[in-house]
Amino acid sequence: MFFNNISRMFLVPKTNSPHINFIIGLHQPMRQGQTRYPFVVMQFDAEEDIELEINMPEEDLESMKLEKVMTGKTFNVVTKLFGTLVNKPIVVPGEFKSEKEEAGFSCTYKATSGYMFPLNRSLLFIVKPVIFIRFDEIISVEFSRTGVSTQNRFFAFSISTKNGQEYEFTNVDRAEFEPLSKYLASRDVKIKRLDEQDASAMYRASQLEEEGDDDDEEDEDFEDDGESDDDDESEEEDEGSN
Repeated sequence: MFFNNISRMFLVPKTNSPHINFIIGLHQPMRQGQTRYPFVVMQFDAEEDIELEINMPEEDLESMKLEKVMTGKTFNVVTKLFGTLVNKPIVVPGEFKSEKEEAGFSCTYKATSGYMFPLNRSLLFIVKPVIFIRFDEIISVEFSRTGVSTQNRFFAFSISTKNGQEYEFTNVDRAEFEPLSKYLASRDVKIKRLDEQDASAMYRASQLEEEGDDDDEEDEDFEDDGESDDDDESEEEDEGSN
């Protein structure tokens, strides 16, 4: 793998795991038989330390601002080397926070379970396959419920892109509907409006799951608040569509 073949790099945590994923995008995909691999994924133990001696002339080390011996967390040392040698920034999670205050959330693409990371300018799905979609490539995102029951815990969303490709991600916990839809709207991603009843039901269901069973009076107050939140969310979605 030549450094000039690297197009972009990402460093994201592996949700519910003590590991860090380093993803490298390639201009020219690697080949194994008839299969093309446009991304290479490395996984590091987040707590592993390393001491590495760099085999490079002193003048090159100075010009690149590298030390002869590098120590620290393995993922930090490796990504610093790649960032310096490739001379490209490494993208890390930005402002998005899931319902669990994490940088991403679990979902399924086709038959493969993985994790979606809404970054500042793009969406990144890992691990197999790695899917990278820039916000400015997206025509629209459409949300839908999975199944016919309002008690279903999951929803799906489909992404239409300018190059004609479409991606559908399923089995997303309904609690992630509000943070994801609001975040996409804040990034000016066009969101196809859910049926108002579906959106309201999905939002209220996620809140009820957190609150637990309340008495009738509390339920009535909650429903009033839920309708107000849905109105606010619709305004954000309209704003994101402009």
